[in-house]
Amino acid sequence: MLRKGDDISPSLLKAIKRVQDFDPRLSKNYASSTWCLEELMKILKYMETKQQMVLPVFYQVDPSEV
Repeated sequence: MLRKGDDISPSLLKAIKRVQDFDPRLSKNYASSTWCLEELMKILKYMETKQQMVLPVFYQVDPSEV
């Protein structure tokens, strides 16, 4: 179990590498979570190197607010 301030677990990073495409759900408070932002950063970095697609879904929020 991850606690606030912990690094993303190696098992999550392995899971990211197995996924073909991502569709992260970004909500109003998404950007206030450093854990969520770190996870998204790792997804984007990995997807960029593998030229895979990341399609964000904005849930009850305007993209400019996230």
